Amino acid sequence: KRREEKRREEKRREEKRISLSVTIIVFIVPALNEIACEGETISFSCEVGTLKMDSVLYGRKDNITCPDSLISDTGCESIGAPDIVKDECDGNPSCSLKVDGQTLGADPCPSTYKYLEVSYHCEGLYEK
Repeated sequence: KRREEKRREEKRREEKRISLSVTIIVFIVPALNEIACEGETISFSCEVGTLKMDSVLYGRKDNITCPDSLISDTGCESIGAPDIVKDECDGNPSCSLKVDGQTLGADPCPSTYKYLEVSYHCEGLYEK
């Protein structure tokens, strides 16, 4: 009887040790950046995993990116474009979008040549 109690106690200790063993794996995923000028098509893809958009800018923040003679506003940004791009691309292994107001929603700065700038990363795995 004593031997059996000892075995049970050892088994409980072993179970506690097993249940407290936790392995944490951290993956550092680099952000990828793509820029496409108005009228172009922008494409993103993941070799492994699916797309996750981190930030999206459709409009214009400077006069250096996508230079053009039609730049009258360097401080405009579409409010709706981030949601449109995320809805279209997040969770897919690849995505392509036309950079224009028809695809990305209301024109944030009429008569200004715009661009789409996207920062994204790939996460998880997918099956083909």
